[in-house]
Amino acid sequence: HNLLQMVDNAELQNHEPPIAGTIVNSRVEDDGTVQFALQFHGTPELTWVTRDKLRLPNRTLVKIIGLRTKPALNGSTATIDSWDDAAGRYVVARSATERIKLRPVNVTIMQ
Repeated sequence: HNLLQMVDNAELQNHEPPIAGTIVNSRVEDDGTVQFALQFHGTPELTWVTRDKLRLPNRTLVKIIGLRTKPALNGSTATIDSWDDAAGRYVVARSATERIKLRPVNVTIMQ
C-alpha cells in the first residue's frame, strides 16, 4: 500500500507530552483496518497506528469516506484546514468557498 503523500507533523493522540512524526507508509490488515507507519522525529523505528490515533496536520490532502448524511461526498477529496477542538472534528476545504466539519473516521490520507 503506497501513500501519495508523506505527511509530516502528524501527532499521536492522547500522548503526554505531545509527540509528532511523519507518516511514511500504510497497510491494510486482514480485517480491513487501515494502519499508518509513523516515524517519530530523530528515530529510525516505525510505529504502526490506526487513523483514529492520529491528528493530521493542516494542508493534508484527504479523501472523504463513510458519510451517511451526505453520501454523495464519499470518495471526494478535501484539504484539512484546521481542527475544531470543541466539536472534535476536522474542518476541511472542498473548494475555496466550501468548508465542512468531519469526524476523524470520515477522512483518510490520499493513497
